[in-house]
Amino acid sequence: MKLKRALAIMLSVIFIGCLITGTLPLAAIEGFSDVTDDYPYVKKLQEAGIVVGDNGKFNGEGEVTKACLAIFLAKTLELPEADDAVLSDVQSGIWYEDFAKRAVAAGFLTTDENNNFNPDELVTCEDLFVVVEAIVKQDNTIRPDPKSIAPLISDFTAIVNRYQVAHVMYEIYIDRTEPIPMPQKNVVGYYGNWQVYGPLKPAEIPWDMLTHLNHGFLTVSDGTPSDETFDWAPAPKYSLAFTDSWSDIWMDAGAGDGGIFKVYELMHRIYPNVNIMLSVGGWTRGQMFSEMALTPETRKIFIDSCIDMLERMPWLAGIDLDWEYPGVYRDPVTDGLDDPVDFGSGVGGHDVAVDKDNFTALLKELRESMDEAGFEDKLLTICESANYEQTAQNQDLDEVAKYVDFINVMTYDMTGAYNDTTGHHAAVYENPYTPFSVDQAIKGYLNHFEPHQLNVGVATYSRGWANVEPDENGELRGRPAGNRNPAPDTGHPDADPGSRYYRGDGDAGFGIYEVSEGWSEGKHKATDLPEVIGQWYGLYPGACFRLATIKEMLKDTERYTYYYDEQAEAPYLYDKQDKVYLSFEDERSAQAKVDYVWEHELGGLIFWETATDIKDEGFPITRVLYEGVCRQTD
Repeated sequence: MKLKRALAIMLSVIFIGCLITGTLPLAAIEGFSDVTDDYPYVKKLQEAGIVVGDNGKFNGEGEVTKACLAIFLAKTLELPEADDAVLSDVQSGIWYEDFAKRAVAAGFLTTDENNNFNPDELVTCEDLFVVVEAIVKQDNTIRPDPKSIAPLISDFTAIVNRYQVAHVMYEIYIDRTEPIPMPQKNVVGYYGNWQVYGPLKPAEIPWDMLTHLNHGFLTVSDGTPSDETFDWAPAPKYSLAFTDSWSDIWMDAGAGDGGIFKVYELMHRIYPNVNIMLSVGGWTRGQMFSEMALTPETRKIFIDSCIDMLERMPWLAGIDLDWEYPGVYRDPVTDGLDDPVDFGSGVGGHDVAVDKDNFTALLKELRESMDEAGFEDKLLTICESANYEQTAQNQDLDEVAKYVDFINVMTYDMTGAYNDTTGHHAAVYENPYTPFSVDQAIKGYLNHFEPHQLNVGVATYSRGWANVEPDENGELRGRPAGNRNPAPDTGHPDADPGSRYYRGDGDAGFGIYEVSEGWSEGKHKATDLPEVIGQWYGLYPGACFRLATIKEMLKDTERYTYYYDEQAEAPYLYDKQDKVYLSFEDERSAQAKVDYVWEHELGGLIFWETATDIKDEGFPITRVLYEGVCRQTD
C-alpha cells in the first residue's frame, strides 16, 4: 500500500520535482512546452529550480496532493531540516518525508491528533488559502498579487490545480527573493460598492499596493425604508445605514454569500497591513450629517451604531466620515444640478452655521466612545475639501485635529463642468488655470494639522467641458465652454448642442436617467422623486472618463492631442473632433504628488478610486503611488 501511495504521489509531483543534484535537467533548460504566456510565474519558478517538468511538460490543470504541497513549501521557503518532527503515517525514508516534516514543523501543514499526515489528500482552495495565511502571519511583509488569491476565495471547497499553487508560491518566492520595502507613508484607495456590479470585483482590488482601503459608502439614515441595516431591517433614524445592503452583505461578491464584506474579511487575513475603513456619506449621501449632529442624543444614536458595526466586523480598522461639508447647504433640487441622485447637504431646515461646533462635538464623542469600547487602536479619519479657506471658516480645525488620525484632502474635482471655463481639476501647483491646488490646500491645513495627518488626493478619472474653442494662440486652458443646458444626447426636451456637458464613462453619466411609474415608491428623498429628475434630467457631471479610456483616446493622435502643464504639474487633452477639453491625471502628475508628499513630509496619498485605475495594466497610478511611498529612507 505504501509503495502504491509513493508511486501515485511521485506521478503527481511532476510539476514540482525536487532538484537533488542542484543542476537543472534538460527539460527545465528547454522550458515547458505547454505553458503559455498567461502563466509566466511557472517559467520563473522553473528558472529558480523550484519547478521542473516531465519532458518539458507542466500539466498545470492537474490536481495537487498534500505531499506535493509540502515539497513546494519546503523548497520555496527554504525550510530548515526538522528531524524531530513525527509523521505517523509516513514511511521512514520515503522521498517526500523530509519535505513534509519541514512543512509541518514550520506550521504550514497540519497533522491529526495521531500525527497522521495523509499525503494523498487533495489540496482544496481553502487549504491553500490557510497555508498562505500562515506564511503571512510569520512574515507580514509578504504581499501576494491579489490575482493569486481571488480564485481561492471564490470556492473554498474546490480542488486547487497546479497553476494555482505555482502562482501562489511564485508570489511568496518573489517577496522573499526580491522584497519591496514596506510603505513609509499612506496609500488610501477607495472602492465604491456600486463597482461590484462592474468589471473590478473586490477581491481584485490592488490589495498588495494599499495601506488603507476606504469602502464607500454608508450613510446616516433619515428613517425611511430605503435606508437599511442588517437583516433587511430599516435603519433607525440617525443611525449608520447601508446604501446598498445587497452588495455589502448579501450577494456573492466573489466569496459566496456575504457580499463585499465577506470578501474584505477574507482578504484582510492575507493582507493584514491593509486598514479597511467604512466611509460614511460622500458627495451624494451626506444629507443627514447636519441634522444628526444637532444634539447629543442624535449624535449618540449614530455613534452607538458605529460602535456596533466595529463589534460586528472586527476586521474593520475604523470609521471615515466623509461629510461634504460641515457648514455648507446644498439643496438637493436646485444645487444638485450636476447629479440627479445627489441628496444634497445640510438638509433639515436649520441654520447650518451650527455645524461648526457640532462637527467638533461629533468627532470628540465618537473618538471617546471608540476608546471606551476598547477600540483605541481603531482609526477615525475624515475627508476635507481642497478649498482650505472655506473649510477654515466652517470648521474649528485646531479642535478637529485633536480627534482624527488623519484627513484625506480631496485635491481633485477642483474645477469641472460646474464651472464656466476650462482648467485643471487636480493640479499640484497654482497657476492662472487652477482655482485650487495641492500646494494651496496643504499649506493652509498645515496651520492646524501635523504633516503626518495630511494625505494628498489623486484622481484616476477626468473632468471636462464640451464646446471649447482655442484662442488665437491655440490656448485651451481658461477658455469659456458651452452653456449649462442639458447635453444633446440626453433626450431632454431642452437639450442644447451648445451645452458644456459631455457624457463620460466614469463614476457618472453611464446612461440616460429614466423615470417609470412607481420608481420612487418607498423612498422619500427629494431627488428620488420623478418630478425632480424630470426637471433636471441630463445634467450629470461632465466628461468623467476612466484613465483606461483616456489612454485609448490618446492612441488616436489625429483626433486627440496630449498636453502637460509643467508649472501646475497637470496633464490635459483636447478632442479636435468634438471640441472637448479633458483635465485628468497620469503617471507623471501622480509622481509629482508623491514627490510633494516626501518634500513636505506628509502622511501620504489618497486616490479616487481603485476601479477607475487601469486593471488590465496592473493599476499604473496605484503602482506609482505605492512604489513611491516604499522608497528607502535614510
